Amino acid sequence: MNLYATPVQLRSDFALGESSSAMDDLVEILLDGVSRQVDRHCNRRFYVELDTIQFPSPNAGSGDVLAPVRDLISVTTLRVDATGQGDYETWADTDYFLGPARARPTRIDGRPYTSVHVDPGGTKSVLGLGRRGVEIAGKWGWSDVTTTVASLVDGAVAAGATTVVVDSGADFSRGETLLIDSEQLYVRGITGNNLTVERGANGTIDASHADNASIARYVYPAAVVQAVLIQAGRTWERVKPTIDVRVPDIPAEIVLDPDVARLLTGYVRLPV
Repeated sequence: MNLYATPVQLRSDFALGESSSAMDDLVEILLDGVSRQVDRHCNRRFYVELDTIQFPSPNAGSGDVLAPVRDLISVTTLRVDATGQGDYETWADTDYFLGPARARPTRIDGRPYTSVHVDPGGTKSVLGLGRRGVEIAGKWGWSDVTTTVASLVDGAVAAGATTVVVDSGADFSRGETLLIDSEQLYVRGITGNNLTVERGANGTIDASHADNASIARYVYPAAVVQAVLIQAGRTWERVKPTIDVRVPDIPAEIVLDPDVARLLTGYVRLPV
């Protein structure tokens, strides 16, 4: 799961009539469904995912612009099949550049990169041949923005452990995606100062972490957060009378509210 708003935010901001966390299992399902609905409406994802993707250059062999399949935050490795025979060569970061130049995907007011270009000052001249002419391993998504949490890890965390002890559980909320070192962890639940987490989220590596490791939480564009809260709050009121608390049965597809669509206008990407 990747929630753009948490159950606590929804209960607080929209007065669902659920002052306790008793219904949070259902609220979490609703928020995940609405977050994915927003992704589909905008034709992009707002969470950070590590992945390796192969794709063609529209002008294969000409050295012109290449448009990534998804929004690109940063490149770990870029490989090019210049012959179209599946023989990939790793390019140096001086052989290409990302566009647009003012994307700034590590700022809350920034945007992702959407193109890769051959750098005229580098050593390469063609951007790839064939339907899988270019391969990029990197971070994908709208932006990579986090804020540091006051609490630190309280005691070393072994790889695979699903409980992380922190200085204060009150600093966290169920449904948040956290970053410890280079690993993403999704918070499934909180009991006291113990976080129950999903390890190695979004393509990151489940790894060990030292005592007193710092913790950050992912931050999403304010308009996206507000859109999810509005859609989820209004959806909850529509479906609540039919909810069986024993069987989470919230409709997967509900028409996007007009207010939500207006909020997301600047984030919609035309199909590639």
